[in-house]
Amino acid sequence: MALSTLDQAKIDRIKQELRWHPAGMTISALSSKTKMNRNLLAKYLDILLISGQVTVQITGTAKVYSLSQRLALNGVLDFITDAIVVLDKDLTILSVNEPLITLLQAERDALVGKKIDTSGHPFLSGLPLPRLQTNLQPVADAAFDMISTLNRKTCTIRVQPLPVVFDNGNKGTVLILRDITSRKDTPPLPEAARFQFQGVIEDQTEFVIRFGSDGKIFSADDTFCHYFQKAPDAVTGSSVFSYLVRDDREHVRILLRSLDRDHPAVSLEHRVLAPSGQPRWHRWTYTALADKDRKVREYLCVGRDISDKQENTEKMNQHIADQWFLYRSSHIFTELPDNANIYDTIARGVREVLPESFVIVNSFDPGYRSATIRSFHGEKEREVFSRFLGCEMIGFTLERPGAAGAEFEHVYRNLLGGKLVKVPGNLYVMVLGAMPYETCRKIEEALNIGDMYVIGLVSQNVLYGNVLIFLHKGEALRRTATLETFLRQASLGVRMRYGGPAGEGVIPGTFSMPSPSDDHNAGMDSEPPFLYDSYTGTPP
Repeated sequence: MALSTLDQAKIDRIKQELRWHPAGMTISALSSKTKMNRNLLAKYLDILLISGQVTVQITGTAKVYSLSQRLALNGVLDFITDAIVVLDKDLTILSVNEPLITLLQAERDALVGKKIDTSGHPFLSGLPLPRLQTNLQPVADAAFDMISTLNRKTCTIRVQPLPVVFDNGNKGTVLILRDITSRKDTPPLPEAARFQFQGVIEDQTEFVIRFGSDGKIFSADDTFCHYFQKAPDAVTGSSVFSYLVRDDREHVRILLRSLDRDHPAVSLEHRVLAPSGQPRWHRWTYTALADKDRKVREYLCVGRDISDKQENTEKMNQHIADQWFLYRSSHIFTELPDNANIYDTIARGVREVLPESFVIVNSFDPGYRSATIRSFHGEKEREVFSRFLGCEMIGFTLERPGAAGAEFEHVYRNLLGGKLVKVPGNLYVMVLGAMPYETCRKIEEALNIGDMYVIGLVSQNVLYGNVLIFLHKGEALRRTATLETFLRQASLGVRMRYGGPAGEGVIPGTFSMPSPSDDHNAGMDSEPPFLYDSYTGTPP
């Protein structure tokens, strides 16, 4: 089957499902979602794999397919504010962006078209080539730091290689460069303190402990005892596993059982419980010590705390993941089929950023003081709402006919801000009294609802709808900037679909309220602290 003879509609359907499942899907899952025959689907996936449009990972006996991180050069270079170098598979420089030119004080024409190791720029030529060769799967610890003199200053530059597939199917690498010198700089200590500090550092060693095959510790060095704030006598005889986070213990046990005289050592990163009770990331090397009969009698362990490095890596990875999410989502709204539910697309995107939340997306009609639910993501939560309200949620209209005009306009004006706002109070406040108070209370209890947030879908001062985000108790809102940026993209997508390029029309059931008069504006707070601060949320 040649690529040119493929059914483009089937390709688009496959890629759309993979786009919304970034962790990957098996053939069975894809077949169920796309309603395609497994054998036919396998042929399509093989051809997409060869062309570089999808990647595959073997998990046990299953193949898990995911969409390749395809790169449109102009789009990503304009989108990312970090310094960027784009390389082909032979490490030839294809493109650079303006922040890279500024950082390296180089001419674009002097770099593009040259191999990175012969580019003539000391920093680029000094990059370790083996670390720039990537496959199609991003590696969590691929980032590394380079110290170089740039603009007559010694700088520390963090380099993150990122694998990509170009539109022609060829593979390549994007290098993301960031100046982290300010994080590395430490003010000098006074001379006397410096010598005292140096003495402490010279005496400091990694943790060293010995324990038996049953996990009981024979001996531990002072560093281990000081770190865990225990006397040596209290450490001796305790179980090494008691210092590990419960979820990591079985994994360590399995690895220890795999060690023998021929394969005596293993290094791994796992979490330990610090004296504060908080988990800390450590890297420990376990070495099995066998007797003359080749039987493992005890283990030697050398470890150290790597939490700071782990946290920096996680932040960098999260930053990259957010950049890619926003880059992908910027194209999703323009590529949606005409019959697709854009509100489902918005809700699905919010849950990709906040998977622990449940989300309601409404179209909005300020003229009738109502919001109509167009998408509700969170199957269990949707069933609970439907059960207590006695109706299907999609198409359910939240109305409050008795709301005062000034109160409603107050809420409307603040939704036009296009920012996430925490709702002070309960669900009754969230829906402006459009649902019975007792029903709201029961739903909150059944779903253990905690913090709630709302944001307007606004473009060109027109309110097209709003998004309600619910978290369960104990959960906190994260990645706020990413969410707000995605929802600005979503607002533009809704406007382009229902309002046209200039926003001349609106979604049926929505209304663009004219600006309030100066007299009315004088009687309102210009920047109220809460979206719903004029509404008490008490039962009528």
